[in-house]
Amino acid sequence: MATREKSFSGNTTSRPYEFKDNKQILVIPRFDSKKDDGLYLCNAAQFSSFETLHINVTAYSRPSITIFESPAEDRGLEGQAAQFKCAATGKPAPDYKWFKVADDEEIVASDLYTVEEGLLVVNSLAASHSGQYKCVATNEIGEDEKVAELKVFRYETGSGEDEE
Repeated sequence: MATREKSFSGNTTSRPYEFKDNKQILVIPRFDSKKDDGLYLCNAAQFSSFETLHINVTAYSRPSITIFESPAEDRGLEGQAAQFKCAATGKPAPDYKWFKVADDEEIVASDLYTVEEGLLVVNSLAASHSGQYKCVATNEIGEDEKVAELKVFRYETGSGEDEE
């Protein structure tokens, strides 16, 4: 990632930075990490000495789930696969965990489950897979979560109707 040098000697650039406490505190209103992350230089002069301090500023933000998709109409058929997608913004990038709410145990990759980043696939549905599934996106700053319901139906070949 490229860094930007910002140098302030009392006059601000076109960006509306503010100084407080006799120009000892720099305030960055409406902080935007794309614009404001980078290397800042603090120059201090007293009598005949001059010091420069380099300060690397990096913003962090808690996860916010922006995409959450579950099977159509929250339904699946026995023997088929069901897919859930979860994507979140956040800095640093979030890690994802999936849970079946009734068990409150993390779902891990196995023959039954495919778990990759924010994707969960239940590979072969059975009636016992009905219930709520929760995605938790986490980073060092915090977490966000969303829950989806799944109803698994059995296809009755004789009647042509779905039945739970």
